[in-house]
Amino acid sequence: MSFQVSRRNFLLGGGFLLVLLLALVGWFVARPTIVVQQKKNQLQRSIEANKDATAAYQTIEETKKMKEKDPKNPGPYITIGNNWVLIADLLQSQDARDEAIAEYERGIAAIGIENTILIINAGNAYRTSGRLAEAEAKFRMAIEADPGYAMGYDRLVDLYRFGMQKTSADIIPVYQQALEKVFDNAIIIQSLAEYLSAIGRLRDAIPYYQILAKKYPEQFLPIVRSLEERISLASSTSQQ
Repeated sequence: MSFQVSRRNFLLGGGFLLVLLLALVGWFVARPTIVVQQKKNQLQRSIEANKDATAAYQTIEETKKMKEKDPKNPGPYITIGNNWVLIADLLQSQDARDEAIAEYERGIAAIGIENTILIINAGNAYRTSGRLAEAEAKFRMAIEADPGYAMGYDRLVDLYRFGMQKTSADIIPVYQQALEKVFDNAIIIQSLAEYLSAIGRLRDAIPYYQILAKKYPEQFLPIVRSLEERISLASSTSQQ
């Protein structure tokens, strides 16, 4: 009799442990979903407490209806993503910025690489989020999508210089590619001239400033003269 009671207690105890184990497994499986929902609820409360964020969110909800009617139109994806960025800036919320990234990515998945602005906006959101490798990939995608558009090169150079602290060995080739591909490249020329000056390559910077000075003499001729004076002074000092 005692053996049967012990066996019954053992079975009951084993059943309890099994139920407890299943409950724990279920909790671990459900926990990520619960956390995500909690974050969404917190973000929603923060939006409702901010007038400008509420207005941006209303724009998002209205634009979603437009997107449903024309899912291949990049405009709604850009508008929704940009308004999430606005909310992120207003609330200092990474969760809102993640929503922007997700929306830009949905747009790229739906449309492909045909819209450069959508891709660059995604790259900007990744960079602000500290996800620099993903930002780099997006800016390179923008260059691939439209090699004649200066913004992709400009964003990539800026990321390399101030985000990833890359050397001139990585940065100069981006400028060279841009000079070959971008037709209206005055912005690229100025950026390259300023970069070469910043890293002390004054002689290399002067020809690019001279190109700009032909079109904008009042703005750039003084810079050319200033660089020439600095080079001359450095040469005289080294000879003493």
